[in-house]
This record gives sequence, C-alpha cells and structure tokens, in this order.
Amino acid sequence: MQSSKYSVYKVSLVGSTHVGKTTLQQRVVKGKFFETIERTVGVTFESKEFVKDGKRIVLQIWDFGGQLQYENIAKLLITGSNVVLYIFDLTRPVTLIELENIWIPLGRKYAAKDAISVLVGNKADLPKRVSSDQIEQVSKKHSLPYYETSAKTGFGLKELFNHIVLQLLEKGKKKVSFDISF
Repeated sequence: MQSSKYSVYKVSLVGSTHVGKTTLQQRVVKGKFFETIERTVGVTFESKEFVKDGKRIVLQIWDFGGQLQYENIAKLLITGSNVVLYIFDLTRPVTLIELENIWIPLGRKYAAKDAISVLVGNKADLPKRVSSDQIEQVSKKHSLPYYETSAKTGFGLKELFNHIVLQLLEKGKKKVSFDISF
C-alpha cells in the first residue's frame, strides 16, 4: 500500500518574457510541447508529482509572466520558494543580462534562505547566440549550477528535475533516486 504522506515544494520559474518558462512548465507537467501558447499575465502554477519506492514529492511549479511592471507579483511568486529556476533564452543574450541585473537579485532577496537556485539556458534546440563564456561567468559569479534545456524537444529536463528532486530530498535527509521522463 502506498503511503499518503508527501512533501510539497514551491518551484518558481523566473526570467524575462519569451524565454520559454510557460512551455517548460507545460512540458514538465503535461509531457508535451505546445507550439502556440498564451502569454502569461501575472502568475500561474501547476503541480507535478514524483513517486519512488512509496515516497511522494510534489513540485508546485510557479510560472511568472516576466513583465517588469509586475515586480510586486514577482515578489509574491518568489517569496518562500524552495527552488528558483533562473531561465534565459539561449538565442537572446539580453535575457541572460536581465537575469543577472534583475531576476537573480530579486530571487536572492525573496526566496527562502536555503532555496535551491539553478541557472537554466532554454531553447537549446535552436542556434545558440549566448556564449559559453558569458554563461560560465554568470554561473560562477552567482554560484549557480547550469543546465541547458529545450521545452520543445524535452532535452535536459530529466537531468534538471533529477537534480532538483535529489537536492530537495537531500535537504530532507531522504536520498532517493528518481527516474523522470517527459
């Protein structure tokens, strides 16, 4: 019989508009890519449950529209987050600059003190225009592990979410290996 106990963690997706936060969320939760998707205004969230050996963990994946005029909403989104994914578009260098100047400082200010933070370069299926040196510099400067993903193809998502789940369970002194497929 499976235990009804589970842990719930808040995962916030932050970054500029059009970096693929919503499509990433939908790929993880629904397991598919939506070619056309409504622009996120404000905040939405979806839940994804992972089960291994009778242990359940639920990630509430919060998606923020990324418009700068919604900074107060961003505060609400990020406050209390157990995980913050700083997402930028690998085809648009300005989105990495905006992460460093706007979103990472907001995340550091409002997320839980022990939050897991990860730098995510999305749209890896497209020609890359952000240099590896730029990414490495931001990753090192802010002590953020780095993952490349594609919400369209699913590339890198298994590795990213394995990292997140294992880090959360390690914090809870529960070391479990998850096999996640999208």
